[in-house]
This record gives sequence, C-alpha cells and structure tokens, in this order.
Amino acid sequence: MFSEVGHQITCMDIEPARIERIQGGDLPFYETGLNELVQAGIAAHMTSRKVVMNKSTVPVGMADKVAECIAAGLAARGAEISFEVCSNLEFLKEGSAVADA
Repeated sequence: MFSEVGHQITCMDIEPARIERIQGGDLPFYETGLNELVQAGIAAHMTSRKVVMNKSTVPVGMADKVAECIAAGLAARGAEISFEVCSNLEFLKEGSAVADA
C-alpha cells in the first residue's frame, strides 16, 4: 500500500455513477484524508512535484486525461508545479515484465 509508506493517494474513475458519488462526497472506498482531497480537487492541494499513479486497467489515454485535468487546475491557480502520471503495472510477473507489457 503506497499510503502506508507515506505517499499521499489520489483516486479518479471514469465510471459516471462512481464519479457522481465522489463529487457528492460519498466515496465508494476508504482512504484516510482522501474525502477532503477529492472534494477540493487534486491540483488545489499540490505544493510540490507529484507522481500520480493510474491502475493499469484504465482505458488507453486515461493518463493524458488525468494530466490535462491536473494541468488545468494548476494553471487556474497560476501554479507551476511539475508532475507525472504513471501506470501501476500490477499484473506483471517478475522475470516476464517485458513479455507481459
């Protein structure tokens, strides 16, 4: 668990029903402090470089969409903070990552 070793976790979803729940403050999952972060938005809380992790099972192009959303939020604040959006390849097996990718 990334959060257990000190990483701040941010979650996003493309399922409309889940997004509506999240936007309404009713998170379909639990992570300490996440509710406040989601309600205010990712970019609103960034003060330093961040790495945002997507699940590897999200649709193609999702990393670009997440990056655009964060960039727009930072631009609205007038903030120039670097960030990366990466995919967490949770289904790769050790020793066969290149073949599985």
